[in-house]
Amino acid sequence: MKLTEHNRNSICRSIMNDVPQPEYYEVMLRALVDAAVDLLPDEVKKLWYDPELRSFVNTASIYCDGIGYVQGVPWNNDNITFDDLGSAAPALMNKVRELEDIKVEYGATERRVRAALKGCSTVNTLRKRYPEFKKYIDMEFGKGSNDENLPAGTNLITDLMKLGWPK
Repeated sequence: MKLTEHNRNSICRSIMNDVPQPEYYEVMLRALVDAAVDLLPDEVKKLWYDPELRSFVNTASIYCDGIGYVQGVPWNNDNITFDDLGSAAPALMNKVRELEDIKVEYGATERRVRAALKGCSTVNTLRKRYPEFKKYIDMEFGKGSNDENLPAGTNLITDLMKLGWPK
């Protein structure tokens, strides 16, 4: 049976859904809020930690490369920069770079998966080249031939496993 572009996209999406990915925005927000709260005056910290009064504390947004604007950081005006965070800034910038590197690696691996799937014109070829994808092929096409013992053609599987696949 021939593979269509729709089949390839569906299989790729299923594979990449099984690769764990950090919630970039939430991870960065948590780190930024923790750093900003440490710099707040004690009286404002009390307001921040009181759920009923937290809404009275002004929050700002900060731009993080590769993530975009992160909103909800407690600060005395509407915008905050990494320079405003003082000694915490270098560690936070490293966190941004680390998250961006993970995002880039995830994207590169997804492109490799797409390229590998494009290299297969039939379901049988896909089953033979990538027996590790049997679960996803079966989800798309139903049960097929038993080709689990054939080796994969590239280091694609290793790259996916480095990213935490399968969940």
